[in-house]
Amino acid sequence: MRFSAIVPIVLSTVALALTCLVLFSGRDKDFLTDVYIIRLNTTNIGANATIPTTGIASVDTLTSQLSSSLISSAATALGLANAYTFHPIGYCEAANSTSITRCTSRPMFTFDPVTILEKELNATGLGITLDDIGFPTEDVNTAVEALNIAYKVMFVTYCIGAGAAAICIMAGLIGCGGGGRGVACCNWIFATIGFLALGIASAVGTALAVKLTETANRELRDVGVTAEYSVEYLGLTWGAVGAILVVGLYWCGACIMGRSEGRRSRSKEYADEGAMGAGEGRRRGYW
Repeated sequence: MRFSAIVPIVLSTVALALTCLVLFSGRDKDFLTDVYIIRLNTTNIGANATIPTTGIASVDTLTSQLSSSLISSAATALGLANAYTFHPIGYCEAANSTSITRCTSRPMFTFDPVTILEKELNATGLGITLDDIGFPTEDVNTAVEALNIAYKVMFVTYCIGAGAAAICIMAGLIGCGGGGRGVACCNWIFATIGFLALGIASAVGTALAVKLTETANRELRDVGVTAEYSVEYLGLTWGAVGAILVVGLYWCGACIMGRSEGRRSRSKEYADEGAMGAGEGRRRGYW
């Protein structure tokens, strides 16, 4: 039994566990809601909206006072959550920085903050739209449509990476019992697939987190919306990549060493056969 094969089995398990934690984060309000790609803080949404004037001083003053009173708790007054966190398979609503009220998840989740916000505004019956509070719906929709392709690629590659890590665990168990160079090379292939898939998923996820945060802070700050990404998400996803990378390096080394050992074994066999042949020839008097 090759006890050293326990190391890649453990690391494959770590890679699979971390990938699953990232992939299923936010599936309900009690499961890793702090591991998100982006968080939109909407507490002050509409607070910076421009209030049209009538030209009548008394009316404008009253309108301004009423608007200030409403906007002091803008998100609550509009029927919106104070924050929305977006995960690989869904999103969650938060009443504050720590209290998650509801989560929605599904495979191949589509990142669409405009539709989510509009749906909740319509549910209030106030007759207020995102356009009324100055939300740049067209600009956001254009950016989101382009990014949703990347969002789907991220989900698919996470699934491929998780599958490859699971296969590495099973193949590693076979490797513990020996199996030879063939098992080592098979493990190396699947570890490489896992590394590439998780690397792509993590790179896309990181790019989405950074790009969406920058875009939201640039385009939505004027309507009182800010964004941030999760350091925990980055740590978990790149931790999975690092774990599966070490697994691949281990099995690559085992594959190369197995090939070298095979060559040395064959050379030794040929030498032994030659020596035996020479001894038999001398015994029979051929030379």
